[in-house]
Amino acid sequence: MSACKSIGPLLDGYHDRELGSLERWRVDRHLAACPACRRDLASLDAVGALVRASVAGVPEPDVWGSIASQLPSRARTQAPPRRGRAARIRRTLLPGIAAAAAAAAAVYLVSDVELAPGDAASGASGVVRSVYAPSAAVMVLEAEKSDDPTIIWLMEPQPEIREVSTSVGI
Repeated sequence: MSACKSIGPLLDGYHDRELGSLERWRVDRHLAACPACRRDLASLDAVGALVRASVAGVPEPDVWGSIASQLPSRARTQAPPRRGRAARIRRTLLPGIAAAAAAAAAVYLVSDVELAPGDAASGASGVVRSVYAPSAAVMVLEAEKSDDPTIIWLMEPQPEIREVSTSVGI
């Protein structure tokens, strides 16, 4: 039964062909010996078939065909090409302006310049009140604008704290 507990969570991924080759091999091997997991997989297949059948339903009418027949032809709707000095200026300056804007945006995003004056620490919105628990490190953050504290658990194992005493002989 313990094998079923480890394979059970993988059945959805197995059914959807999302598992890697090693996990797929493990599930195949388990399914060959476990009728309960084979039944679970068969029920996943049945649910998938029911969903596909309900979605398939009645075929949709050709909506695009009816819309396209009501649209005017492309030749009648195209604007005449622009000619003249304004069109030439737009055609020559627009790529340069776009390139300059892109370069300015790149410099802004990459630069480390602080545009707003003020100290970064002045934006603090809370105070950490506690940072120790016997089994794991805990921080309790009390925000200035909220009555509910946020508890943050650090799940990494904590190093053992040892007391070291030294004596100096005279």
